[in-house]
Amino acid sequence: ATIVCEGQNFTMSTPTMGDQYEWILFQGSNNTTNPVGVFNTQVANFPTPTTGATVNYHLRLRVRDYCCGWSEPIYFDFDVVPNATGPSVTTDTVCAGEAATIIATGSGGALSWYSDALGQIPVATGPSPTLSFTTPALNQNTVYYAGQAFGGCTAPLTAAETVVNPAPAAPSVAAIDACAGDVVVLLATGSGSGDLIFYDDNGLE
Repeated sequence: ATIVCEGQNFTMSTPTMGDQYEWILFQGSNNTTNPVGVFNTQVANFPTPTTGATVNYHLRLRVRDYCCGWSEPIYFDFDVVPNATGPSVTTDTVCAGEAATIIATGSGGALSWYSDALGQIPVATGPSPTLSFTTPALNQNTVYYAGQAFGGCTAPLTAAETVVNPAPAAPSVAAIDACAGDVVVLLATGSGSGDLIFYDDNGLE
């Protein structure tokens, strides 16, 4: 059956020419009682209601011309499915030049990460419940967008901003003259409130 996202218009259209048109819309598969809509034009729109549940509709079309009367009815089915809700996101804070890992958590739909607010440039896709994405190395605050889709209906995107802190400046150090066997005190002066760490030639603290 055709899928329509709730709240959207379902368009009924026939190429058959006639003098009268009769679209009758019923709720429920194969139901032909208690119509919920009647339309009498060649092209008609049905604004689907928002119910939060999947609803099946059964549609009947007849076309009449004044010479031959009404045609035999033709039936169609379509489903109106709920819109997805946006996923929750977990952001990251990194230093300039580092990659960040961001996580989207869904509620059962297909998850996607996008690099643009319109959701046109996907960078990662996967099923619920979670989808993580590791960014390229970042040098400034960067926003990615997470989306979730059910049955082709996509929720509004959820923004996730990664905070990029500037890398600290290198500390200044004082040169020391010493003789072999002397004990020396090393001194480094930093540019902020971070920790100062000394490393040996092997990169060990």
